[in-house]
Amino acid sequence: MGQHLTFTSLSFFLAEIVQPLGPTWALLLSGLAPSALVSVPAGATLELRNVTLVLSRTDLTSLFTGLCRDTGAWPHSPGVAMNDGMIVIRELDTTAPGPDGAPGGGGAVRWRGVLITCTDQTAVNRTSRPGLWKPYPCAARPVDAGGTEELRRVSSALLGFTNGPVFLSLTSNISLATGFGYWNVLTRGSAGRLVLRGSPGAATTLDLAGREDAWVWEPPPSSPDPTYAYLYDMTLVNLPYSTHASSPADLMALAALSFSVKPPPGVGGAGVSTGPRLRLTRCTLVLPDEEVAFLKGRAEEAGAGTTAVLTLSDASSSSNITIRFVLLNCTLLSASAYAALPGGMSLLPQLRVWPPLLLHGNRTRALAQGPSGLAVAPGLEAALASQERVCGQAPGGAAVTLVARRHDDTVSPAGQDHDGGITIGEKEAAGPGAGLGSPSSPAAGDMCTVSGYAPVLVGGRTFTDLKVQGVAGRCMLARPLRLRNLVLYNLAPGGSGPPLEGGDAAWANSSLPLWYFSLPRSASPGDPAPLLLLDNVTLVVPEPEWRALAAAVLMRHAPQTLAAAQRAPRPPPRAYAPPSPRVKT
Repeated sequence: MGQHLTFTSLSFFLAEIVQPLGPTWALLLSGLAPSALVSVPAGATLELRNVTLVLSRTDLTSLFTGLCRDTGAWPHSPGVAMNDGMIVIRELDTTAPGPDGAPGGGGAVRWRGVLITCTDQTAVNRTSRPGLWKPYPCAARPVDAGGTEELRRVSSALLGFTNGPVFLSLTSNISLATGFGYWNVLTRGSAGRLVLRGSPGAATTLDLAGREDAWVWEPPPSSPDPTYAYLYDMTLVNLPYSTHASSPADLMALAALSFSVKPPPGVGGAGVSTGPRLRLTRCTLVLPDEEVAFLKGRAEEAGAGTTAVLTLSDASSSSNITIRFVLLNCTLLSASAYAALPGGMSLLPQLRVWPPLLLHGNRTRALAQGPSGLAVAPGLEAALASQERVCGQAPGGAAVTLVARRHDDTVSPAGQDHDGGITIGEKEAAGPGAGLGSPSSPAAGDMCTVSGYAPVLVGGRTFTDLKVQGVAGRCMLARPLRLRNLVLYNLAPGGSGPPLEGGDAAWANSSLPLWYFSLPRSASPGDPAPLLLLDNVTLVVPEPEWRALAAAVLMRHAPQTLAAAQRAPRPPPRAYAPPSPRVKT
């Protein structure tokens, strides 16, 4: 048995010793040892129990910087806390460097109840403040008994006071669905990086509860490091989809949108670095079955059946490619396979659905194209204006364009419309072309579609304000277009469009013909398919018009019901009286 030395209830003042715990470049938490104080040869054991090490402020800063310089080298360490500018070690076992300084070449060092700090030599007319000052080079804390609330509180506080990584070691499963109503850790302008670590020997699960933007960074334009979150040895379930997607990649659970980096105000997407914002290592991600099948197919096509690195990129153009995140040695597990495992967390029903499948409306196409066969626009008018550019155009044509804004008020008011209006199908109007639905289209026979969110995903509909007056004939259709999953309101009123003939003349005074679109409205049996198709679309019309429409339907299909309704006395409308305030006695 080797030698064993124990220091108990002592304070060592090491401010006069340069780098008493070793040079900055060689520092690792797993190899931490008081090398300048005592040498620990291989086979020997040094135990520090209830000990305080007082360093110079310069050396303590170097110690912080050295220990945190490599996020991948920091181990899962629930017994170590680096906050308030000091290092508190409740329990840690390390291996001292060898005689030549080689990592792992020495004996064992047991840290039990150790404080590493520095004195405040600048305090003259104020209270002494030991430890480093804010902002700290880095920070570390365990997240254990406090669970979800502790994770929120600690990550919010430390990310705001730290210029480097914040290491949080999770000791148990955590769900963002518990503990409080609204989760949002905004680190605006902060340089702090979040590092979440689970135990390598246990499956630490983080249930993101479908929460988008749980952690948000808004870095300055000059931020040199593009990666803001690192996750190690964790299982992620209930990953969210975006409710305000900026690209098709946001419709993938794989995008891990709980960790979000926003461009600086007024800068736009060009202000975001092209590096990955998120890195995951040895993690398991639970995804919808179809998403796993799509990604597996892409990997097999690329000849990477055992790929160790997977990236998801936005490629809006060949000259602007942004890598969103990187997975290293990770597992993608289907939701159905995870649900069959004992002891797993419950999966949210809406997160068992894959948005690209709902938008494509065709399983074969969805599994072949995934998000790459989709486009995203901020509003209905922008989606219509982009159809000539994106719909059916190779390469990268998208048959479906998503209106990303749930409450869309982006239709231009009267007098501010696009120059010359919007035309969909100029090529078809001029002759054979490459538009979708033409013979040379890469997806001939399909139809360009503009869609809102499926209600099953976001628990509601997509509403678009057509701005009532002055927008008649804004969009001219020369090829078929489908509108899906939309609620259109403030429709242009009857009389806004050109006169109608024959049996269609009665519709001239209705808002239902959607006068926003310019297209032939009187058809004969020999005409081709209609140019505008509505799929799960609600049109909000004035109440008098709705009553007239209801009466017309009843007159044709249920005249007795209509007659009875007309004979029934109608109670006079009652004025609305707001409830009177209650007086507490």
